[in-house]
Amino acid sequence: MTTDETTERAKKIADLWQELGKEVGLDGLQLDENGACTLVFDGRVPVNSAIMEDAVVLHASLGVAPGDRREAFLEMLLAANLFWLESDGATLSLEPISGEVLLARKLDSRELTVDGLREALDGFANAVDYWRERIADFGRSAEAPEDEGLLSSNLRA
Repeated sequence: MTTDETTERAKKIADLWQELGKEVGLDGLQLDENGACTLVFDGRVPVNSAIMEDAVVLHASLGVAPGDRREAFLEMLLAANLFWLESDGATLSLEPISGEVLLARKLDSRELTVDGLREALDGFANAVDYWRERIADFGRSAEAPEDEGLLSSNLRA
């Protein structure tokens, strides 16, 4: 990708954010000089975004993995990543040094529209909220909670 193409894509993404801001009543919404932006949903769910090559990456911290029952906790995260069924198309991961659990979703900027960005942000914020609560519940309970998941499935054993 040439420098001109990279600049053009970054401008398109910046324009999408500005247009989204106008539509939702945040007229000053714009990316910073690094192409990043943080929005807080419902006054408590921060969602970060960054430009990475041809993509907008949404990411959020979900908290720190519990020290006890770590194997069960990591199994819960891995199972949730299976075909992205419990993560609304995002990926759950663990930062190895800090133990911070992250949720990230990559959006192809070449096909992204304002409506698509809004829908992706909405779904991602809901997934962040869901997983923060589920992780907190895991830490409070003696066993991992039985849960239908973020998205219900018709598949049953």
